[in-house]
Amino acid sequence: MNSLSSFSQPKVPPQDGQAVPDGVDPVALIAARKAAVDRNRRQAARISLLQDVLRIFGVLALIAGIAWFSHMKHQQHMEEERLKAEREQAAQVARAKEREAEAARLEALRKAQMEAKKAADEEARRREQERRQEAERKAEVQANVKRYQAALSRFKGAVLDLLSAAPPTDLPAKVTHETWFSCVVPGGRSGSMLYEIFASPGQTLRVTRLDADGKVEDVPFEEFNRQVAKEPYLLSKGSYCYYNAANGRRWELRVPVLAEGETLEPSREDFRDLYNIVRQMNLVTSGFAYNVFFRDFGGGETRLMSVPFGGTVTRSAVQRGLQSAAGSQRRQDDNALRSRMEQGSLVIRRGGTRR
Repeated sequence: MNSLSSFSQPKVPPQDGQAVPDGVDPVALIAARKAAVDRNRRQAARISLLQDVLRIFGVLALIAGIAWFSHMKHQQHMEEERLKAEREQAAQVARAKEREAEAARLEALRKAQMEAKKAADEEARRREQERRQEAERKAEVQANVKRYQAALSRFKGAVLDLLSAAPPTDLPAKVTHETWFSCVVPGGRSGSMLYEIFASPGQTLRVTRLDADGKVEDVPFEEFNRQVAKEPYLLSKGSYCYYNAANGRRWELRVPVLAEGETLEPSREDFRDLYNIVRQMNLVTSGFAYNVFFRDFGGGETRLMSVPFGGTVTRSAVQRGLQSAAGSQRRQDDNALRSRMEQGSLVIRRGGTRR
């Protein structure tokens, strides 16, 4: 037991100043003390080293914490700066969009104002142009109306004669100098159409159709020539108005003897639609006359009378003409004369003129 306890209990060298126990080697004791001191020193060194390490780790941990904290603060600051930059950039983008939108609005407003001004200017120019055109049209219409009236006035007071009696130089195709003619042909809304003809020696005739409303239309000479070739017309030149019947034929009218109360005006039958023009223009018609003949059933003709332009033929005038032609010695009774008149007819021919 004692031996076991001696191995289990370490021997502690005596401390300095302590007495050396008996039976103990002083050198061993010193060596033991030195070894203990060395152990204590090593332990203290280890502890010191550990403390230094711990302090280093503490410093490093503190530095790492500070660095981490600084990093986190920096990251936070950077994030804040990034967010701030993004917000600023977003604000700049928003402001830029607002500026762009405002600029676009102002540009659209400017363009709209320009378009409105342009449209207003165009409308003003259009209205001014329409006003000028309307004024020009009215002036042209007035000039054409005056031209119509001047062309029509060539007939006023002129002497009526047949175209066949006109001297060659009074015909448009044979003028010796520039000459203006007026020509009236049946037709149109008013019953007659007025043409103005400009003739120059050796040149094609220039023909213009005139209207009382101021309408003017140039007509090809060939078209005009075809029309007057089949229609009667009045042609005014200077102091004369020449009449040409349809197709230029010699006019003749055959009718039964008139009944009591009936009248016949040869000039109206001859001129038809042109008759009113002759009356309205106060043409001098004294040279015009119509010879009235009675044709018996057997074919013989008896000249009864000459009727001036505008004069009329009646049954009583025919009867007087027949009695006058028979003479006082051969005067027929009323029954015989009536029977003769019923069987016979009247023939009326345009007489010659006094030119």
